[in-house]
Amino acid sequence: MKEKIYYKNIEGTNCCVIKKKGFTEKEAMVIFKYGSKDTQFLADNKVNYLPFGTAHFLEHKLFEDKYINIFEAFSRLGANANAYTNFNSTAYYFKCSDGFEKSLALLLKMVSSAYFTDENVEKEKGIIKQEIKMYEDDPNWQGYFNLLKCMYQKSGVKENIAGDESSVNKMTPDILYGCYNNFYTKDNAAVICCGDIDAETVFESISQNLSLSDEKNAEIINPDEDEAFVKDFVKRKMNTGQNIFNIGFKESEFSDTIVDRICETKILLDIICGKSSKLYNKMYNCGFIDERFGFEYFLDHKLGFCVFSGSSDYCDRVKDMLLSEIESLKNFGIDENEVIRSRKKHIGEFIRNFNSISNIVNNQAELLIKGTGLDEMLAKIRQIDASKINKRLNSLFKNNLCALSLIEKS
Repeated sequence: MKEKIYYKNIEGTNCCVIKKKGFTEKEAMVIFKYGSKDTQFLADNKVNYLPFGTAHFLEHKLFEDKYINIFEAFSRLGANANAYTNFNSTAYYFKCSDGFEKSLALLLKMVSSAYFTDENVEKEKGIIKQEIKMYEDDPNWQGYFNLLKCMYQKSGVKENIAGDESSVNKMTPDILYGCYNNFYTKDNAAVICCGDIDAETVFESISQNLSLSDEKNAEIINPDEDEAFVKDFVKRKMNTGQNIFNIGFKESEFSDTIVDRICETKILLDIICGKSSKLYNKMYNCGFIDERFGFEYFLDHKLGFCVFSGSSDYCDRVKDMLLSEIESLKNFGIDENEVIRSRKKHIGEFIRNFNSISNIVNNQAELLIKGTGLDEMLAKIRQIDASKINKRLNSLFKNNLCALSLIEKS
């Protein structure tokens, strides 16, 4: 990795510049450690509950300004601005070729203020309800969240990121201002910039234009979950051409650091059923899965789960073969040669990802709010051996409990 990564803490906010010499594309992102799962918090010794979808609603409304149309302002500067909300964060970003300095100043000023009124909040409710209806018709989305409802009883991670019609109706300017003031703070934010840019110039702009509250006024509560699942199977019929499955395992041990668990799990899942694994090829050759089969891993503090998903008319067979492979690996152990193969593959993919500005920014942003970065992650991957992967195998799949969510074709 030839890129130089510059870090600086500016008045409590972790900032990062990754220089890509010779690239015309540039991107900047401000990310906050506050996402859709964060629906309970402690303030003034009192537990408060937020409507589901509050983080997502706040993301929409932060582009509102009393005096200007922010999207048009970015467009005039030659930048394309957008945002996203996921389980544990909310991010605002822009991409451009020219006008980076002015666009960065605009982004920093935008996240440094909020403008909510009864009128603009009410108008947004209709827009978000339409978005929710769109996801209600998406079988992949429904299958995924049906799985999370099987796995979790208390955590906000099981709820739709945008909430539902009932929670959207509860939204008010006071709720949004409360969340903005409590969670859009210096110590809860990170700024990432990437491109052929000067680090000191960027850091100076952040110092001048980012104006957030000094510290969080509230503490997010992550409810403790039982090791057992709510249920291990859920099925729903939808208008789809083929059955869609999601198989989930949730984590119950959190002894290692976040970056260790992320790196080790990436390699572990690849060994179990990556496209070059014996299990993947066996299921594929039997016609149990197709090229859409894949897996993902989510981790945040004491919340972690992995999901295997795809399309198949043999969902139970896929689940049984997956459990059998995991149990076999636990009994016989994972060979060092398998770890070396997967480790080399991940290092290669990691380096190739540095050809994409967007990949760099998104990956660095999610790591930075977890207290680590891309350079540390690469160093950790290089250190992984069979003993660490076998330990991770037994930790992640401690009891082999899993749940199956099936979207059945109608």
